[in-house]
Amino acid sequence: MDTIDDAQTLPESRTQRPWLKPTAALARFAPRVSDDRGPGAREQAVRYGFSIGDFGLLISQNAGCETIPSPTVARMPTTPAWLLGVANLRGSLVPIFDLRALFGLPATKSAVNRFGLIFDRGEYAVGILVSDRPLALEKLEPLRQPPPLPAAARDFVSAAYRHGQSVWLEFDHRRFFESVAQRMAVSSAGESTT
Repeated sequence: MDTIDDAQTLPESRTQRPWLKPTAALARFAPRVSDDRGPGAREQAVRYGFSIGDFGLLISQNAGCETIPSPTVARMPTTPAWLLGVANLRGSLVPIFDLRALFGLPATKSAVNRFGLIFDRGEYAVGILVSDRPLALEKLEPLRQPPPLPAAARDFVSAAYRHGQSVWLEFDHRRFFESVAQRMAVSSAGESTT
């Protein structure tokens, strides 16, 4: 079996081209859009967002995210209904949450969760179920203040933007899920002392 070193010979051109590290290769394809404010305008990164009920949430720009086909979720006994269970993602167990239930939003029969949206990696990885892949959003216009939000989400939204007729919220998923983990730890500590 051949081994691959730092360069690969391409048969068509017989030239040596260095291999990129995976992170560098992926960064090359980050979509960019130009701002239409005339000459010398800066480039604006495309933002990605997903919907939960009537809310559009933006994925943090520095978050590692991926979508997977609807994961098989193993339910865990004695956990709240909004913790759907854990899914096996390449050998790692990832908790999967129902963000709609965490926000206290009513369930709708029309929403079919076809994808798992996984945030971050390793021990910080968490997932939610979504009906569609995240959308690429360009030219977000800042709003002075966010619209009325569910109490569970208010402390984790730092800004709001308009894109066409939709409102998109800057959602700090890391802080939100850390607070959920603390709430679960307090709840399970209370149960073990009774």
